[in-house]
Amino acid sequence: MNTFFFRSTQKVFFLPIFLLGMILAAGCSSTKRATSAEKADDKAESLNESVLMSGLMEKIIDEDWLQARARVSADLNGDKYDVTANIYYQKNEVIMVSARMLGFELARLFITPDSALILSRLDRTYLSYDMDQLGRLVGFPVDMSIVENMLLGNPYLGDDIQWRAGESGEKVRLQTAKGSIVAENQIDLPDFKLSRAIFQDRENQRTLNSLFSQYQPYKDNNFFSYFRTYELNSAADGDMYLEIRFTSIEWDKPFNVDISIPPRYSKMF
Repeated sequence: MNTFFFRSTQKVFFLPIFLLGMILAAGCSSTKRATSAEKADDKAESLNESVLMSGLMEKIIDEDWLQARARVSADLNGDKYDVTANIYYQKNEVIMVSARMLGFELARLFITPDSALILSRLDRTYLSYDMDQLGRLVGFPVDMSIVENMLLGNPYLGDDIQWRAGESGEKVRLQTAKGSIVAENQIDLPDFKLSRAIFQDRENQRTLNSLFSQYQPYKDNNFFSYFRTYELNSAADGDMYLEIRFTSIEWDKPFNVDISIPPRYSKMF
């Protein structure tokens, strides 16, 4: 694997973290912190906000274990990549992603509450970051709970939420803002499915548009999005596009994972 390809693979892995860094800048945090809502404008006065919040929180996915397989496509300023990803998730402990192409493992990504590690299998190199370093790399502080919620397809909520009526009676919007960052979740009723999340960083001139679709029931009358897209338009970084299509999901299946740098691996940079 040459240096260019590894840098590109690094971008593929860290693109979701970089995109969702804007959420932290907007003052958002884990969905569990969302406990109240405020009226937004006259158009939304007819919304019963407490009922909406209660219904939304009942649909939050909160699982301890997840194993999944997905097809991932990325377009990074014209450079296109297609890989198969095996994803392993243990709540509050680890997220591991193994990227494969034509049956061969290209790289692995590990995210824990305090660090991130990328292993390049083809040339036996690695990159390692603590969360402070990772935050400097992507330009925002990074919190594992944000990455967990992105994986599970939960809406991005903060302590100060504004409910607004959507384009029709079948949609509502949740908004929050802080400084130059504006975040909006679009929720489809009556099932409270997240259909779109939009983040605008006006100061740095970048916008993230995330779409969630192809929901399937998984248990307890809840739903999981099997298809997501993330599109970033940035004056500084150009245009980036990430597409994730889940092909298999297993819940509540524990696993063991070895988070270590193998012998004879050297640091890439």
